[in-house]
Amino acid sequence: AAVEVAELAAAWSHGKLKAKGSISLAAGLPVYRLQGRLDGFSWRGAAIDADGRLETVGSGVELLQNLKSAGTFSAADVPLSEDLECPIAKGRYEIFFRRGTPQLKLTSIEVALGDEVYQGQGASLADGRMGIDLTDGKKALRLTGRLAPFRFDSAPK
Repeated sequence: AAVEVAELAAAWSHGKLKAKGSISLAAGLPVYRLQGRLDGFSWRGAAIDADGRLETVGSGVELLQNLKSAGTFSAADVPLSEDLECPIAKGRYEIFFRRGTPQLKLTSIEVALGDEVYQGQGASLADGRMGIDLTDGKKALRLTGRLAPFRFDSAPK
């Protein structure tokens, strides 16, 4: 048996989420699948839009521990550090949990910094920080930092 979710709508941090999906009750634990879009989510001064899918299994704490999400994102006015702001960023994301710890993986990143466009990828690091490696074809840039509270430190590679 399955329950179809025709429309799920929510507002969160100035953003609007719209999704649809299903809850399968055929197995021993419920399986949740959603496909949706987030528009205008405000995070540390940045405006974020995302399209993606989310899947999880279980109930209670299991819902978070089994959560997987993937999709695309775009962001405007991202404050990377005190002296570095990114007017435009876009790419692909994956969120999942490893041994109870949330992991974020970013691929196909395109970031505008000044007149330069950097491309690269990033991922959660073992110490809980995020690392992003970017290049404009001539110079490389490594961003590392915590997502909460959000702050990156930039360093040439």
